[in-house]
Amino acid sequence: MLLKSVFQNKIFVNFIFYFCLVFSFFGFLFSFYANEEKINIPLFNGDNADIRLNIKTYGDTDVFINGLKARKTPNFPYNPYDFYESDNVPVYNIAFSNTPEKIIISAGGNLYYFTEKEISSFKKDEKERYIIPDYVKYDKNSKYITDKGILKKIFTFIMSVFYNSKFYIVPLILLLLSGFIYFKNKDKVNIEFKTFKKGAIFWILGFALILRLSDLSSFYWTDELYSVYEAGNVNFPFLKTFSDPGNPPLFFILARIYMLLFGVEPNVTRMLSVIFSVICIYAVYVFVKNNLNEDNKNKIALIVSFLYSINIYSICIAQEFRCYSLCALFSVLSAYLLFEIIKYKKNKDFILYTFLSILMANTHYFQILILISNFIIAMIFLDNKSRIKFFISNFIAFLSFLPYFFMTALNNALLNEEFNKFLMPDINFYIDTFIKFIQGKTAFIIVMVLFFISLVPYLRKKIFEKDDKFLNLFWYSMYTILSLFVLSYLFSLVKPIAKMYYFTVILPFFVILFVLSCFILKKKSIAFLISFFMVCSLFSYSDYIQRDKSRLLDFKRIVKFYYCDSKYHNQKSALIVPHSKEMIKNAFPYYLDDDEIIVIKPPLSVEKLTEKIEKSKAENFYIKIEYNIFKNFFDIMPENYDYEIIRTDKDVIIARIMKRGASL
Repeated sequence: MLLKSVFQNKIFVNFIFYFCLVFSFFGFLFSFYANEEKINIPLFNGDNADIRLNIKTYGDTDVFINGLKARKTPNFPYNPYDFYESDNVPVYNIAFSNTPEKIIISAGGNLYYFTEKEISSFKKDEKERYIIPDYVKYDKNSKYITDKGILKKIFTFIMSVFYNSKFYIVPLILLLLSGFIYFKNKDKVNIEFKTFKKGAIFWILGFALILRLSDLSSFYWTDELYSVYEAGNVNFPFLKTFSDPGNPPLFFILARIYMLLFGVEPNVTRMLSVIFSVICIYAVYVFVKNNLNEDNKNKIALIVSFLYSINIYSICIAQEFRCYSLCALFSVLSAYLLFEIIKYKKNKDFILYTFLSILMANTHYFQILILISNFIIAMIFLDNKSRIKFFISNFIAFLSFLPYFFMTALNNALLNEEFNKFLMPDINFYIDTFIKFIQGKTAFIIVMVLFFISLVPYLRKKIFEKDDKFLNLFWYSMYTILSLFVLSYLFSLVKPIAKMYYFTVILPFFVILFVLSCFILKKKSIAFLISFFMVCSLFSYSDYIQRDKSRLLDFKRIVKFYYCDSKYHNQKSALIVPHSKEMIKNAFPYYLDDDEIIVIKPPLSVEKLTEKIEKSKAENFYIKIEYNIFKNFFDIMPENYDYEIIRTDKDVIIARIMKRGASL
């Protein structure tokens, strides 16, 4: 009774509420700064955040990081460099006890190359150690070497609350406690959320925009280079947009227009994908809200849009100058129009769907699979007259795809055995994709159990809410995911086309499934338990999609090392790349002019490499090789070559291959 009377006191309730809220806020900040080194949030260039030193010395050279003597890491075959790396964040200072022959520093996406002459001109500290210059930074605006800027720090802090929540147990408990006090005592707590409630979706969109602006400036990876300097190059003929065997031309047409207006810098071009991603979040909100009944539709739509905004894969595809954010947007818009057509059968919706289908068919192969999936649904639920209209709509989209199909796709992608040697997907591939996108095995099991229960009429009536709209949205989301799995598998029997990151085009439907699974049951106590386990799954699962090693080609560092090292050795050198000479020269006009560039299309083989080297007049060859294969690769290379390597990242090796007799 005493406790009950105390909680009826308005002053006491406010004191407890604000106490929990304030200490929760400071608890989050303290936990972040105390555990910043351990937090792992995979951003666009996140794997390259640590400092790595390659030092070629005449004798022993001691290396000091932040004033402390650094330890060498185990050396690798063919490596005349001593290798040091530091996972310490931040790294303020690097110093050397004497003058090495060469120092190559990898800091983030940047590579710094110093010769003995340059090192001897470095400033010295009070202990007569050579100090690395101040301009060696992760980016040009950094305070210290591995600093990634305030925006990146804010991003990492926010995302770590959701993806590394084990560091925030105490502040999370305080935050939940303050929320519990508020909802139990709304009339007593002196705080209003009316402003936030009215414009909640716009707060979410602003929040999503901030998250997507972090880390946009790292240099392009392979496919982005192709978007900028090949298919999307404004200086090439328009028909060049039809040249990519794996991607229809729409995104490249948009890219050309965008780059013509705004330029080709990475942080500028990626803003196009950021814009598509933010619009997609709003489209998800409208789609969900429009297809639920009045009771909880706004709340559920807001939760879905918020979770999609913080989804790590949604952020990753928003930070790439590729078509995936646009495809996710198109997928949601097509679902919205499909639902409108089935419900109202208005001519304007058929016309809009026709226009959208044309865009989808000319953006990505997986968009065509979504159109096929929607076509099957429409043929089941529409009347005969509407079926004819929908068929015509899809047929027009099919006709629009034919120019690209006959010009490029048929010969270069479907009939060319050398193009994109994807592995044939199996059931484990699809389960793994589902688990990653739904963020955890627990959530995956819950969603699958609820789906199969929903298929049994008796159980559906007993267990699920009597809300047809709710179930329709749940079923459609599951159907879209499973149909894309099945269709991609069937097409892969002819030509494998499945990559895990391709399925981000239906990522919104994974998130919709996740949220609806928390609200779909009649019994609120069971629904609460389901929600609890789903949220725990979200907070505990951190097995993010990692880009394929072949997608981690860091051309900026390779070209910089090639440029500096070949000048140092003053011998005819060649750069080996997996793409066209023109693309590389366009990307790096300040480093490459009449240099020899050798193209070896993946997969890399000893036979291809030695054949190209033997035909070349160069003496030195620079190539990037994945760490997991380079040891075995060089063991089977002919004996008339010498090698040396530097390591610029934990998975990135740059090798210098020398014809026997070239200077080491």
